[in-house]
Amino acid sequence: MLMEKELNRSMEVFRILGLFPVWVFDQGGYIGKMVVTIMTAVITSHILFACDYALVAFNFIDAHIFNDWSVIRLFVIAFSLDFVSGILKHVKQKTYSTRVGLWKVIEKGFICLVFIVLGNTLGDTINIKGNIGGEYVKLLFYVSAMVYVALSACANIYVISNGKFPPKFIMARLKGFYKSGNVEDLKKKDLEL
Repeated sequence: MLMEKELNRSMEVFRILGLFPVWVFDQGGYIGKMVVTIMTAVITSHILFACDYALVAFNFIDAHIFNDWSVIRLFVIAFSLDFVSGILKHVKQKTYSTRVGLWKVIEKGFICLVFIVLGNTLGDTINIKGNIGGEYVKLLFYVSAMVYVALSACANIYVISNGKFPPKFIMARLKGFYKSGNVEDLKKKDLEL
């Protein structure tokens, strides 16, 4: 009985999607049930096949390219905050463009991915030689990428809040540091925004 209900539900989905001619489902239901059963098996096998390849790719990445997944969680959170605050900033300024926004997301995502993978690869290579300095190399690359995303989010929030948060003197210093990469710019008091 349950299988009959599932077959009827699947037939209705295939009928609504228009995947087969109407007459397939009108011949007493037998041809339709057979087609639905075969199509379900084919779709299921394709999904399982894709999952197998995804698992192989994931295991390869985990073993040879990147295996520090807790860092990825932090980047996803920071990247999401930057993304949402960027959209809100551009909506507020009436400069929103899907094309430009998509390009910025791809650009920032690629830069962060390169920094994360490069830091992980260099750090693991240094650690293999018995040197603990590899962890510091990883940390340097991770923090660099995180600062890139965090500064962008801070700039977006500054515009959204009409300059109320973060305070103007902090934003001037962050902007100077963002442009030059010089830590001394964080200490200067005479920077203009």
